[in-house]
Amino acid sequence: MTSYQELGPGLSGAGTHRATLLEILVRAMQAAGATIHWGTPLEKLTRDSTGRPLLQDAHGHRHGPYDLLLICDGASSSLRAQSGVPARVSRYPWGALWFIGLRTPEFDPHVLWQSVSGTRQLNGYLPTGTRDDLLSLFWSLRLDAIPEWRTQPLEKWKRQVLFLAPQAEAFLQQIESHDQMAAAAYSDVVMRQWHGERVVMLGDAAHALSPQLGQGVNLALMDAAALGDALTEHPLPAALAQYSATRRRHLRFYQFATRWTTPFFQSGLLPLGWLRDLAFPILHTLPYMRRQMTATMAGGKLGPFAQMQLQPSPARLPSSTLTRSGEDQSAPRVRFHCMSTNAQHPSDSPVFDVPAQPIEVLTLGESLEAEFPDIPGEEIRQAIETAQKETSFANDLITLKSRVREIIRR
Repeated sequence: MTSYQELGPGLSGAGTHRATLLEILVRAMQAAGATIHWGTPLEKLTRDSTGRPLLQDAHGHRHGPYDLLLICDGASSSLRAQSGVPARVSRYPWGALWFIGLRTPEFDPHVLWQSVSGTRQLNGYLPTGTRDDLLSLFWSLRLDAIPEWRTQPLEKWKRQVLFLAPQAEAFLQQIESHDQMAAAAYSDVVMRQWHGERVVMLGDAAHALSPQLGQGVNLALMDAAALGDALTEHPLPAALAQYSATRRRHLRFYQFATRWTTPFFQSGLLPLGWLRDLAFPILHTLPYMRRQMTATMAGGKLGPFAQMQLQPSPARLPSSTLTRSGEDQSAPRVRFHCMSTNAQHPSDSPVFDVPAQPIEVLTLGESLEAEFPDIPGEEIRQAIETAQKETSFANDLITLKSRVREIIRR
């Protein structure tokens, strides 16, 4: 067992869904008086005569000029190449299939469970920190194999899943069509600096990487914190330079670490899987190495032998808690169990036991009721049910919510 407490007293981890973070961000933007433009794909970045950024959307409308443009449109950013800041972008050959469904009792709500077989099969189940009690399934697959996978009988794939995760049988019953599975591709984005003239890149647009260490959202949140601090302390040109300088060591380490570890989990190099299964259990028994592994998963490493001085935060995010009623909320824990099929028993594999800090979120229904206070709750629930029946929307909570909005406004 390994705990974040090894890194310092009071430290804890938390897991939640990206749609939850979006809800929190939207509420904060609304509270700040920001104007939000939905359904406005941005296509072109230009500048006015003073060098300030101008944007043009897919409908031909122009926006701006702006004193500062934050480019946060993901790994496949359409604006990054137009920013004037050089970047190298490469696509990983391996991706993943994802499905989000209702958690079944076989899966502990506090456990991220993963099983690997060699370097070509990886299956995981991630509890989502919402009161909807959701569970995300991910299945590793080469991107060029996805079209063929969609032509194969679904039951054939389910048998492969059950070989790695027999307890998933009830959960898999929710998957009735290939269309319910979303395909995710991953890129490696490398930039010498993450700012230019009146532009700055954050998140995957700045430094997309393989998901092996689970640091994508962590790094994006740290980007935002570092940029906020820099803008508070310096005038704009100096603030942007300070932002890139502050983030450099942290991002360089995690980009290197994910490139180095990815072939051990997703590649055609089978001997790397044997080496992983031999080395990881041994490393986990060595206190120093276990602390380094924990610090890496906590997002606090600055280099092979350097790490941040992590401090517990008393802050809480607003609204309801991720733990369900009736559970002990005094000390919830999240267990990260990574099991290899080469192990004789699940106990042969390392287990990370991490205290979980409650995150407060709204369910989809509650969020929509707050957004449409004049619409009866029953009508909102019917709209959600109608949107969920459209399988092309059922696996993407953000798109699902957008579809529900359309139904309500009819």
